[in-house]
Amino acid sequence: MGGCNEDCPLHGRCSDDASALLLRMLDEAHSTYRNEVTGKGKLYSRFTADFLNGHRYTDALCAAGKNAHNKALGIITALLETRPDLAEEYLASPGLSHADAAKMLDILNTGRCCTKKAHGKNKPRFISRLTPKQTVPLAEIADKTGVFEGGITAEELSALLDCRLAKPLKSANNRRLAVFFDALADARLIERDWQKVLAANGSVTSSASDRTLSRSALSSALAEAKTGMSAAVAAIRKGVRKVAETAENDHTATN
Repeated sequence: MGGCNEDCPLHGRCSDDASALLLRMLDEAHSTYRNEVTGKGKLYSRFTADFLNGHRYTDALCAAGKNAHNKALGIITALLETRPDLAEEYLASPGLSHADAAKMLDILNTGRCCTKKAHGKNKPRFISRLTPKQTVPLAEIADKTGVFEGGITAEELSALLDCRLAKPLKSANNRRLAVFFDALADARLIERDWQKVLAANGSVTSSASDRTLSRSALSSALAEAKTGMSAAVAAIRKGVRKVAETAENDHTATN
């Protein structure tokens, strides 16, 4: 891969392997998470987007340095975007030792579940792949098709998917609500266990009462929606699919 150019701002440190860079990034992610998410209540999705966008590039000029940076950033991206449960468990802790980091990365690499309760909670969370840019059109789709009573903002949708709502949202139509989340899962914007997550966190109350929707109620609502494809249901699925495809095309165009 060649040696480091003497003009490189990181001359003498470009030979650091990805493991060393990764530990430094994790240390920074830990302190930033503690300050912004734990201390100031910043949404996890916003923390993730800002942290990753703030580390896209490196001052390294040599191939070795660039590759090490890209590898470390790729691991951090996988951690923050696909395993928010690990962030809850490890980044929120008062300290993050190298042993803790190694254990966290082992769980990430093997796909195991967390071993401890995060913040005293033991509830499932969405593994959301939504970007801040996608939440705006998705919230608009939910509004236009009457998914939530009183509508929903992009900020509320982000809080819902982060399981950080101050109080539950109310469904305007349980079948449309179920279709909306099923469409997100079909588009691979969230995981398939959305019914379990919504029910466990008490995120949404029924359109017919003030009771939070159970997993069985959500499953029944989805089954009922599938028996007859209404215009609203078709619009939800088409709209969500379009948002996902647009984001995929934008990602491809920038690579």
